[in-house]
Amino acid sequence: MDSLFITQKLHNMLAGEGRGGYFEGIGKEVVTMAKNTDTVHVEGKVRLLKRGRWWHAHYMTPDGYERRSLKVTNLKAAQAEARKVDEQLQGGQYELLKRRREFERETLGQFVNDIFLPQYPRWSEGTHKSTQSLIRQMVEAFGGRPIGAITGDDIETYLARRRGDDEWADSSYNRYLAIFKAIFKYAQERGRIVQSPAAAIKTIRLQKKQPNPYSDTDLKKLLVELGKNLGKWAVVVVAVDTGMRRGELMCLRWNDIDLDQRAILVKDTKNKEDRSIPMTDRVYDVLSLAYSENRASELPTLEVWGVSADIRQLLTRVGKRVGIEMAIMHRLRDTFGTRLAAKGVPVDRIKKLMGHKSIEMTLRYVETREHHLRDAIAAISGD
Repeated sequence: MDSLFITQKLHNMLAGEGRGGYFEGIGKEVVTMAKNTDTVHVEGKVRLLKRGRWWHAHYMTPDGYERRSLKVTNLKAAQAEARKVDEQLQGGQYELLKRRREFERETLGQFVNDIFLPQYPRWSEGTHKSTQSLIRQMVEAFGGRPIGAITGDDIETYLARRRGDDEWADSSYNRYLAIFKAIFKYAQERGRIVQSPAAAIKTIRLQKKQPNPYSDTDLKKLLVELGKNLGKWAVVVVAVDTGMRRGELMCLRWNDIDLDQRAILVKDTKNKEDRSIPMTDRVYDVLSLAYSENRASELPTLEVWGVSADIRQLLTRVGKRVGIEMAIMHRLRDTFGTRLAAKGVPVDRIKKLMGHKSIEMTLRYVETREHHLRDAIAAISGD
């Protein structure tokens, strides 16, 4: 008697065939088959059997015998999924089970484009916009594969290869991993997969990051070089005088700008809290001119800059031309915070202006630096 016949016969017995439901309520009893070392774990009307690395669920529906891979290697995860299937069987929810079978054919690209991007509720508009290019790269790598067939090994291999080829910083590795975790966790919540393959992958522990502001000289070099492109020059001016994040700049709309009160209302922030930032004189001049030009345009826009506020690549090129290492957008925000601290602005106000979630984030901008110590010693050297 071969293993397949034994499995089928065992299933019929457990389903109550010819036994008047003898095996009903067997719960988590474990049945070992003769001539086979495989173990069947029973969850109500569902039998779990491991084949290769995956656990498979076996059960009966009005349409006949069903067997499907749960795409999990962990028994507890398989048992949790089997209980969900059993609840649907007990409740006669056979259409839901059919849809679950359809989900097995859904690719990562389909899920990301049809479900995740339009419906994921936990990211701000700025985060959605600032991660578009990263998500596009992931879809290019995995988009054609069924979402349930992607493993943690696949993700780790992809991240390791990209880290080596593109010379990622640890923070870049963590950023890509965070996107993987968000996508697969949402897929799990929406019933596409039993367990996120990214859940067990660890982020790289980062050293405490200190602000890296531009010096006055370097900032002047950037602004002079960008003066050839007034639109991008304006983005830098607003970024360095408001401390707004890249995603916030990309989402800035004209109805968020109050020129009469000289204030910018920042919405869709990283910490989900709106904040108001007063304008410096040059920010007011820049936005007033841009607003007038937009109103006079044949095709006025609702957004101030939209995706054109993403000037990361431009800053890198300009920085190389004028001899500035690491000319990146976030240093404009660092410059804003350190300038406030240098002027003696209280920490609670810096926190509010920068939109920090915790005071610990803000304290990085006011901590004692090495040059502060040198200045302190210089102050008493003549005594």
